[in-house]
Amino acid sequence: MADTLGLVTHKLNKANSKSFDIKPKKVEAWIAALPRANLGETSRLIYNALIETNQTKYNYHDRTRFLEILQEPLHYITEGMQKHFLGVGFPLPEKSKKVAIATRKIYTEIATAYKISLNDMLSGYSLFPDHRLLSLVLHRAITNLSHELLTSYQTYYPYRKHIWHELHKIYTLAKEKKCHGISINDTNKHNAKKTTVSHEYKRILLLSLSSPYCLHHGEVNKIYSALEQWADLSNIHEYNNITNPSGVFAVDCKSDLPPRYLAMDPKNTKTSHFILISTEQLTNKLRDEIQHSKDITTTVGIDLQRPALSHSLQRKLLSYWGQIPKRAFPRSTKGENISITMGLNSAHKIIFDSATGKRANKECKNQFDEPAQFESNSVKQEFETKQDVWNLVYPASDKINNIIEFESSTKTTISDEELEKHYRTENWQIVNESAGGYCIRCVSGCNNKVQVGELIGIRRSGDGHTWKWGVGTVRWMRFADNHEMQLGIQMITPDAAAVGLKSIANDNKNEPYHRTLMLPKLQMINQPATLITPPAPYRVGSKVELKILGKRINVELTKLLTNTGLYAQFQFNTLNKQYSNEPKSEASLTDSASDSDIHSVWSSI
Repeated sequence: MADTLGLVTHKLNKANSKSFDIKPKKVEAWIAALPRANLGETSRLIYNALIETNQTKYNYHDRTRFLEILQEPLHYITEGMQKHFLGVGFPLPEKSKKVAIATRKIYTEIATAYKISLNDMLSGYSLFPDHRLLSLVLHRAITNLSHELLTSYQTYYPYRKHIWHELHKIYTLAKEKKCHGISINDTNKHNAKKTTVSHEYKRILLLSLSSPYCLHHGEVNKIYSALEQWADLSNIHEYNNITNPSGVFAVDCKSDLPPRYLAMDPKNTKTSHFILISTEQLTNKLRDEIQHSKDITTTVGIDLQRPALSHSLQRKLLSYWGQIPKRAFPRSTKGENISITMGLNSAHKIIFDSATGKRANKECKNQFDEPAQFESNSVKQEFETKQDVWNLVYPASDKINNIIEFESSTKTTISDEELEKHYRTENWQIVNESAGGYCIRCVSGCNNKVQVGELIGIRRSGDGHTWKWGVGTVRWMRFADNHEMQLGIQMITPDAAAVGLKSIANDNKNEPYHRTLMLPKLQMINQPATLITPPAPYRVGSKVELKILGKRINVELTKLLTNTGLYAQFQFNTLNKQYSNEPKSEASLTDSASDSDIHSVWSSI
C-alpha cells in the first residue's frame, strides 16, 4: 500500500503480546543469540523479523532505534549473501538466483521500515521537529533503496516498479525539510564515514547513468564504490538556461524514471519538478585520473577484490557521463531464429568446422576438438612429423590428431559429450535488429555462460539463404520479469576465418598456437584486416606467427582496437618472412609475405 507521502509501505496492525519486542535490551539479546555460523538461518530470522515489525504499529522513535541496532547484523548477512551471486557466471544457477532475490527483498524491507518511520514522523504535527532524526531516517531510506537497485544492476535483473519514484520523493522531502545537506554517520561505508542524503542521491543517479546493464560483471560494484568519494563532484541545481547540454542530465522528480540526457528532452525540463545534475567536475576528475594514475588492468571481467577503476572503465564512464550517445541505425522488429555460440574458443571451432564441412562429416576428426588449455601446468605436445596441428586454415579430410597430454600417469581423451559441453550452439530469437546489431532473447534455456564483453558467434537462418557464421560482442545483458535472458549484440563482422597465432619472441617451435579469428577489411570504415585474440599475452608491438592457409606468416600487432578482458582485437602488419609446411625451394622461403596471402582466406570461407 502507499502511505500519505506516496511511498510504498505495509498495512500496520496494532501490537499485542505476541508481537516482536523492539525494546533495546530485548533486541540486543535477540541479536546475540543469532546463529551467525549458519548464514542462511540468521538471514531467515532477520528477514522474518523485518516482515513482522513492518506490519506492526510502533512509535517512530522506537522503530528507528530498533533499526539502528539492527544495522550491524543486517550488514553481516547482506555481505555474506552477496558472495553467492557476485563473481558467479550468468545465467545464475538456481540457488544463486534465489539468494540474489532474497538479498534484494531484505534491502526492500529495510527501506520500507525507515519509510514507515518517516511517514509517522511527518504525519504528526510538531512545532520543534527533530531535524537530526529526520535526516537519519531519510538517509537510511535512500541508502537502502539504492542498495536494492544496486542488487538489480549486479544481477542484470529489472528493478522494482516505483523504486525511482521513491528515490526522487525522499530526496525532494529532504530538500523541503532542509535536511539534504546534514551529514549522517554510516559505519558500513568504506571511505566516507559520514555522508548526506544529497550525496547518496547523486551516487545512485550517477550509477544509473553509467549504463549498468552494459557493464562487465563486477564493474558496477567498482563504480558504486568509487562514487562514494566522487559523487559530490557532481552538482544538482534547478533548471536554468544551459548553453551546452553535454554532461547535463535531467531528473523528473514526479516520475518513476531514472535520469536522462538533458538534450534528449530539453523542452519538458523547464517545469518545477525537474532538476538537473551536471558532471563537469566529475569528468575533469576522470581525465586527471587517466593521465596521472597507473593503469589497473586485468584479463578478466570479474575482479571483485580490486576496487580501483581501470583506464578502460574510466574512459567508458567519460562517455556515459559526458557526451550524448546516438543510435547509429534505426531498429526493426523481428521474430527470426538465430544460432549462437559463446566465447572465442567456441566461435573458432564452429567457424572452422563450418568452413571445412566437418560438422556434417562426423567421421572426420576435427583437429581442434580438444578445448584450448590456457593453464600454468606443464604441457607436452605431440605432433606428426609431416604436419603440425595447424596444417591449414581449412584443410582437406586429412585425419590429423591434436593430442594435448598433461604430464600425469593417466591419459585422458575428450568424449563427444564433453566436446558438446565446451562447444555448444543454442537457438535464440531476434527481438529487434538494426544495421549495427541485434537484441536477442533465449527461447529454450541458456546453457552457455554469458558475460558482457564476451565474443559471440552468430548465424542467422531463413530468407532462403545459407548464412555464414558472423562475429559480434555482447554489449548489454538483462533479464525480463519472467527470468528470460536478453542480450544486446553489436556485430563486428558478418564473416571470419579461424587461424592460429603464437609468439615468435622465444623461438620455441613447440609453443602451441592460440585460437584466433581473422576478420576481413571493412571498406566502409576504412579498417584493415584485424585479428581477434585471447586478452593476453599479446599487446601492441608483439611479433607473432600467424598460421593461415598452410603458411606461417610473421606479423606485428600494430594497434589495439579493443580489449574487453575476454578477447582483444588488433590491427597488424606483415613482416618479411613466411613459411609453408610443405618443402619448398630455398628461394621461396625468403620471398616477402604479400597482403594477398592474408586476403585470399576470404575466398575460401
